[in-house]
Amino acid sequence: MKLIVLGADGYIGSEFMYRNDIHHDIIVVDNYYKRTLLGEEKITPLYDVPYIHEREWKCKKSFIDITDSSAVDRLIKNFKPDAILHLGEQPSAPWSMNGAGKATRTIDNNLNGTLNIIFSVLAHAPDAHIIKIGSMGEYGTPNVIIPEGWFDLDYRGRQDRLLFPKNPHSIYHLSKVFESDALAFACKTWGLKVTDLNQGFVYGTTSEARSRYCYDAMFGTSINRFIAQAVAGIPLTVYGKGGQTRGLIHISDSIKCLELALQNTPTAGQFVVANQLTEWKTINDIAAMVVGAAEQMAITATIEPIDNPRTEQEEHFYQADHSVMQDYGLRAIPINHALLMEQIDLVRFYKDNIKKELIFPMVKWSKRG
Repeated sequence: MKLIVLGADGYIGSEFMYRNDIHHDIIVVDNYYKRTLLGEEKITPLYDVPYIHEREWKCKKSFIDITDSSAVDRLIKNFKPDAILHLGEQPSAPWSMNGAGKATRTIDNNLNGTLNIIFSVLAHAPDAHIIKIGSMGEYGTPNVIIPEGWFDLDYRGRQDRLLFPKNPHSIYHLSKVFESDALAFACKTWGLKVTDLNQGFVYGTTSEARSRYCYDAMFGTSINRFIAQAVAGIPLTVYGKGGQTRGLIHISDSIKCLELALQNTPTAGQFVVANQLTEWKTINDIAAMVVGAAEQMAITATIEPIDNPRTEQEEHFYQADHSVMQDYGLRAIPINHALLMEQIDLVRFYKDNIKKELIFPMVKWSKRG
């Protein structure tokens, strides 16, 4: 299989490559945009990881900006991939909410990059399978069970099959909605083949520390932040009431989902949506699990709710279908103390690198009052 991996320098991209470098004819692509943003914000991850041009991967490497349409066009025209893993995004909800400039840059980077991929595939590799990492955050928190993309509508005596309405809570998630809609449009209009993976937030580490670990409030997930706080002796900062429920997936399962998607190519014109999560828990539940895992490692950790910097429901119903990947063969790893203890052990090794000032909220959603 000829495969392009966009965003190979990222958390998921680099982990995917470590597990799949020998299995495909691969070109990895990145322009180090995430590193640029971290530098602009003066945020340092827990430890340094090599740039992709420094990694001993066997694949070809390309350093292009996917918002450059001519560069994307050359890449796809010359390589003619069988599949494209699209992981090349500005990934931070808080960063996207920090003023008009960053909101605009988020939309420009994420949507324009995706549109360039769509049109280049259409022109030069129309049978290629585009696999896109979306987000469960596109849906928001509806008071109904979230389907996998499509749902059957019965309204005023008429029926239809439509994509489930999206209700994002940040500009970042809004950009993901735009991308999903653009990809669905490309399937309907031009017969492209797309799998849209609406991913919950990913957690987990490897003992080799081969993927970037962000623990800050701008780019780090709540699990990373909580573990860094526990190790550093800072109370775990739960936002608001802590009843916010989120889908979770371990990094190993996230990579397995990408592999399964590659093995299951849609037919022409098919827009497959998979909710890429394996379970869901409240932020309070997650914080309590981190405290429990820390205690098993003789680390005393406490929880301290703080004012919520985000505009979101702090208590709500949450349930999501996630059968597509199960049908493909995924056997999920549930979150547990052993997995968290593995992560705590890694963070403890780099404890001296933790900058406490990066952990606390840097951006407030509300611009009023």
